[in-house]
Amino acid sequence: MLGITREAVRAVRELTEPESADGLRIYAGSGRFARGNAPSIQIEVAEAPGVEDTVLEIEGARLYLDSETLRVLDDKVIDADLTGDEPHFAIVQQAEQAHV
Repeated sequence: MLGITREAVRAVRELTEPESADGLRIYAGSGRFARGNAPSIQIEVAEAPGVEDTVLEIEGARLYLDSETLRVLDDKVIDADLTGDEPHFAIVQQAEQAHV
């Protein structure tokens, strides 16, 4: 199952609170950031989940994922680097990072 670190939880809250948004939508896309056959992962601030989104809520941080993205990220952990002006998210294998 998809995990999320404490740093990523904090980053989600930091991004959504000033925007008066409800959560972050995470989805697999194609485009300039895709590597080979792997989809690129896109993140956007969202006011509400999509009709078919799965909602993950961890310590008040809400993530919205469609079924395909949830499948792709099933064995991953979302992490965040909070140094600098904006958080930077990373997707890592669960064995590489402990999650909440």
